[in-house]
Amino acid sequence: MCLAQSTTNSTSDKNIKVWRPDDNTSPSPAQPGSSEIYRPDILTTIEATIKELDSELRELSLDIHAHPELGFKEFHAHDAYTAFIAKQGFEVTKHLHLETAWQAIYTHGSGGRTIGINSEMDALPSIGHACGHNLIGISGVAVACALKTALEKHNISGKIVLLGTPGYNNISALRQQIRPTHRIHGIFEQGKNWAINIIPDYAKFQCLVRAPTLKEVKETSKRVTKCFEAAGLATGCEVKINNEGSLSEIRQNSTLGTSGGEVANIVLNKYGDIDYEWGIKSASTDFGNITYALPSLHPGFAIPTIVDGGNHTPGFTESAALPAAHYACLDVSKALAATAVRVLLDDDFYAEANLHLLLCHYTSADMPLQVRRTYEEDEKERDSF
Repeated sequence: MCLAQSTTNSTSDKNIKVWRPDDNTSPSPAQPGSSEIYRPDILTTIEATIKELDSELRELSLDIHAHPELGFKEFHAHDAYTAFIAKQGFEVTKHLHLETAWQAIYTHGSGGRTIGINSEMDALPSIGHACGHNLIGISGVAVACALKTALEKHNISGKIVLLGTPGYNNISALRQQIRPTHRIHGIFEQGKNWAINIIPDYAKFQCLVRAPTLKEVKETSKRVTKCFEAAGLATGCEVKINNEGSLSEIRQNSTLGTSGGEVANIVLNKYGDIDYEWGIKSASTDFGNITYALPSLHPGFAIPTIVDGGNHTPGFTESAALPAAHYACLDVSKALAATAVRVLLDDDFYAEANLHLLLCHYTSADMPLQVRRTYEEDEKERDSF
């Protein structure tokens, strides 16, 4: 199983109540959890561990927040995270394939399943941690540390793999729309000796195509490529196109986390409300590729923000350092760690998560009859997230 996450503010829709830092009351569950919590004794261990690490995790988060670094250049974050997690008894590999990537592993007992956790580290140009990656990063650390303690105290066999990763491929400036759900983002990179009254002999244009599915991305990319080729013909320029690859769409595993899933159930029972509409369903991230290979979950969690201080704004950068954001991060970390424990211990639960993974590889046309009904229910669930 693999876990990753993102931060978000609540929707700005006026019909939906948004919790702000200056509100008199904290958000409360709209409905109780749909079922009892699995192994509440282990959840108690997880909560106690994260509470014990609270101040250290807060210090780490603020350190990362104060030192924003762009993707593939997170040298300070690399050193800060690896030093912290090594002190917690993990076997750490620095500079894993990339200068700023790292890996921390802990194994308890013999056999058992493997839990993978991702900690995002990069910031945005000019505005710092406006994605809240300081929170996402420490959440991965919190999940790993709480899970380690749970394995030790309750003698659970399993392996924890925590990865520090360089980040998303997001471009926030929307330039053009094809379908309402398709996006094309682009930016010109200035060449040498550019001037407004001179036609340059060389220019570079970076382009990102986004769509709900990989199939749609490829279809739209073909149309974009023809635009580039046509521009070359029209201007008498040579056009060279480098395709850096595609990212698959995110397929949330509904057993692990979405409506009726384990993370949602724990949060509703213990920590607050769930907003199924404003999750992580539209992000551009290579985590989507993982969701086709492993039972995976990429949830989002909300932090209180100023009005109009959504993701990728200076206001969100400030909000990502608030104490309330820190504790929202720790709450979702508890739910994620408890979900990982159930994957390790509950064979039926693990089998169900694998079934949902299997269904992602079928279309309704070629699906075995015995799983078509389950697929249709699962598809409806994914669409609602």
